[in-house]
Amino acid sequence: MSGAVGQEISRVDGPAKVTGAARYSGETFFPMQDDVIHYAGQPVAIVVADSLEQAQYAATLVRVSYARTAPVTTIGQGRADAYEPEKIFGGVMPGRTKRGHAADGLAAADLRIDAEHKQFIGLQAVYVV
Repeated sequence: MSGAVGQEISRVDGPAKVTGAARYSGETFFPMQDDVIHYAGQPVAIVVADSLEQAQYAATLVRVSYARTAPVTTIGQGRADAYEPEKIFGGVMPGRTKRGHAADGLAAADLRIDAEHKQFIGLQAVYVV
């Protein structure tokens, strides 16, 4: 890419990304993986037809019914029903970590190094006080 610095570079997917027309891997369409509607506007069916008109008509025949449930809008509300994996990141890390109080942990530590570490962004150096 020599000579590209400071020059405009055309991207095939550029216009689609800036107009919202691009498809991303996280947008793969998998309707109703279970029998629960998780959010407003969730796709719940696929219609297959020989023409656009048949598909549009078939879509008008789809009926969805559901029971109203209380929304879960905070982590605390959903924590009891959340899936907790044993390991994450390909089994490298435990699925659950405990949070504590840094001051209590430092006070109880057998060894404590009282120092400050600074990493300056953009520099290839480390400064330790």
